Amino acid sequence: KKYKLKGIYAYSVANHPYTQKTMIKYGINDCGIELATSPATWHFKGIDGDTSQRISVVLNYKYIGKPEQLTLYVPEKHKSIADKLYKNLGAEHIFKNPDSSLLKFSQDKSVIDISLHSAEGSAEIFVKKYGSEILKEIKFILRDLCLKQVASITLFLSLDNPITYFVEPELEKLGFFFSGIMPYAVAGDSIILQYLNNVSFDYDKVVAYSDVAKEILNYIKSTDPNQNI
Repeated sequence: KKYKLKGIYAYSVANHPYTQKTMIKYGINDCGIELATSPATWHFKGIDGDTSQRISVVLNYKYIGKPEQLTLYVPEKHKSIADKLYKNLGAEHIFKNPDSSLLKFSQDKSVIDISLHSAEGSAEIFVKKYGSEILKEIKFILRDLCLKQVASITLFLSLDNPITYFVEPELEKLGFFFSGIMPYAVAGDSIILQYLNNVSFDYDKVVAYSDVAKEILNYIKSTDPNQNI
């Protein structure tokens, strides 16, 4: 509290339940799961875990103080799960469907930050400002990361921005799928999407401890296009 933070977040590994149990103990609750973010070769001293597939993480968050109510433009498909996850964190926001007139771009090029974690074979993409070429830009970034053999790619889109409502369904057509929500991310409250690059993945091997984590995992599986091949 002395640092005047709006919140804290954590990534709890999902090849054993112990970290997740600790987060729940301190009220740092579940709001997403990122699949296959770390190598299967990671070992945890004194803990037996499944090492047959890449390690996933449960995303946890805790507000410091009462969260302010926001107007968010959650894509229609994911409104129900997003509302449930926000309430699990203790926040209730206003979800609004934007008018198509708000789909306007002030520039061609988007402002995008990319964090590449080569040792872990994962990357994060943060869209800070949309340009009219956003879909083309994401396609280029995605292809480049896939050629670099990045296994797990996570994409953050601002829910404060009405353009997300229109762009997110188009990105799902590229193979991205829902992963969770994150308050106060790089570009404000965000919906998280992920892309798995030639990763053999068994959802039954993910250890989701809480009932919410289990529901998130089942929801992600239902939206994962790789499960329908």
